[in-house]
Amino acid sequence: MTEQAASQNKAMVIEQFGDTTQLKQFHLPVMAPNDNQVLIKIHNAAINPIDVKTRAGIGFAAAQNKEHLPIGLGYDVCGQIVAVGAAVSEFSIGEVVMGMVGFPLSPGCYQDYRLADRSEIISGSSVQDFSSMSGLCLSGLTALQGLRLLTEDLHLGAHIYINAAGGGVGHLALQIARNLGFEVTAIVSNPDQTFVRSLASYVVSYEQFVEANDAQALFDVAGGARGLKCIAALKTDSQVVTVPTVTAQECIDLANSMNIACQGMLVSSNTADLTQLFLWYQEGQLKLHIDSQFTFSDVAKAHNRVESGLTQGKVILVNSNY
Repeated sequence: MTEQAASQNKAMVIEQFGDTTQLKQFHLPVMAPNDNQVLIKIHNAAINPIDVKTRAGIGFAAAQNKEHLPIGLGYDVCGQIVAVGAAVSEFSIGEVVMGMVGFPLSPGCYQDYRLADRSEIISGSSVQDFSSMSGLCLSGLTALQGLRLLTEDLHLGAHIYINAAGGGVGHLALQIARNLGFEVTAIVSNPDQTFVRSLASYVVSYEQFVEANDAQALFDVAGGARGLKCIAALKTDSQVVTVPTVTAQECIDLANSMNIACQGMLVSSNTADLTQLFLWYQEGQLKLHIDSQFTFSDVAKAHNRVESGLTQGKVILVNSNY
C-alpha cells in the first residue's frame, strides 16, 4: 500500500442520528489487514433501506451503535484488493472482489478503503464492468435466503407473490424465484411498469391482490402498512416470510391471529449464496437493474432517492477517488 493511498481514506459517516444533513465527510486511517482480512480499495457501494434507517436512528443496527457514534454506513462493496493478510491465499493484490461486509453491527462501506474478512467476499475479476456489482450483495442475499425460507415446504412450480417487487430486493427476488423453479407474481403500486413486467410472470396492484384473495405464499419485502395489508388478504394456512425487521413482529402477530405461518429473517453473509447469485448474473439469468448512481460526496442525494419510495432496482454509490 502506498503512502498516497494511506493518506486519502475519505469516509462518509454520521456523528448523530437524523436526516441526511448528518452525513459528513471524515478522514479515517487506513488500517492494515489482520491475518484473515483483505484491504479493498472501494470502487462502488450500494444504498440499502437499512442504511437509511440506521442513519435515522431506527432499527437494530442503530440501537446497537448508539453509544459508538460517529459510525460509517453501508455494507455492500465492490473494488480491488490492495493488501492481504498473512493467512489469505485465495485472494491476491489487484483482484476485484465483492461482498456484504460488516453486517449487521459494523457498517462502513461509504469510504475509499475498507477491511473485509476473507469469509465475506468473493472474486468478481471475471466481470469487465464491475461499476455497480455491489448492488448484487445484500439485496441478492436477502432475496435468495428469504425465498429459501418461504419455499422449504412448497413444491416446485408453486405460485409465490412478492410485494415491493420493483425495489432492490424485490426485482432480484422475482428473478431468483423463477431460477429456483417457482411461478411468481409481482405486487406493485403501478402494475403498468414495463420494468417489472419484464421480470415477472404476472403483475398486480396491491388493490388487485387484496381483491383476488387467492395467494398462499407471500414474500413480504415491503413490511409496514403494505405488508400488513397483504397479509390480511391471505388465506388461512398460507405462508409468509417478511423482510423488514422493524415491522416483523407486527406482521408475525397479525399472521398468527389468522392461522398463517409467518417468520422474519435476517440476512447473513454467505459466500456460497453470493457465488450462486454471481453465477446467475454471469449466465444472464439474473439482471441487476440500476435506478441511479451518485458519487460518495452526493450520498445525501442517494439517501433521499431511496427514501422517496420511487426507486426501481438499486441505487449505487461510485467512488470518484477510485
